[in-house]
Amino acid sequence: MIAGTGFKGKGGRADYTVYSKMRFPILDAPAYANSQSFMNLGDCDSTGRVSVGMAGRVPTYRCRIGGPTLLKDESASGNYAYPWRDNFCEHRYFDVGQCPGGFGHQGQDIRPSSCKQRFEGGGCEPYQHDVVGGARGNWLLRSSGQMPVYLFVNAPNEHIRFRYPAHVSRQLDQEAVYSGRILKEGEEFGKVGNFFQRERATTYHLHFDMQVPTKYGWVFVNPYTTLWLPTSG
Repeated sequence: MIAGTGFKGKGGRADYTVYSKMRFPILDAPAYANSQSFMNLGDCDSTGRVSVGMAGRVPTYRCRIGGPTLLKDESASGNYAYPWRDNFCEHRYFDVGQCPGGFGHQGQDIRPSSCKQRFEGGGCEPYQHDVVGGARGNWLLRSSGQMPVYLFVNAPNEHIRFRYPAHVSRQLDQEAVYSGRILKEGEEFGKVGNFFQRERATTYHLHFDMQVPTKYGWVFVNPYTTLWLPTSG
């Protein structure tokens, strides 16, 4: 994680489990797992930001939590570079019992390979990169007009569901991405977008999360190591 971006300043918790034999959820490589809120042009999860001058013609700022100097330019090289960063326990107000602060992000932000800008210093155009099914024989749960897409895997040695909330394109209804459809591993079913799919929304990325069944119901688990070590596709 980026230092200081956990809830109440707390960090994450290491989880080295590979939960699924899955294909990476974005069609084309490379891709960059990192933070869309606490990196360049991010909104600091609405915790506030402080202007710190200019870098040439580009304004700079810092989030009130976390510390790096950031650019108000989504195409900045830091957004599209290694190393990856886990943001499962990043500052959010979702219950995540696995995180030291008790709250977190629930999943992982993933940026696709590139950013096509409408104008210099702005955000990225959405819907430029394809999203794909993560595993063999996963069946889909989604109603017309619903934002999240759930993909369920129910195999003899694997019970898990993947969730692609909000940032997948609004074309899902047009493409008949509805409950009961069976997706093949690697089959395209949407495009990377941004949260709420509106101007000045969150930055261009896919939010991806995983849940496993327990006696307490479906529980979010950290997808970072599973994404880092995909075992098929």
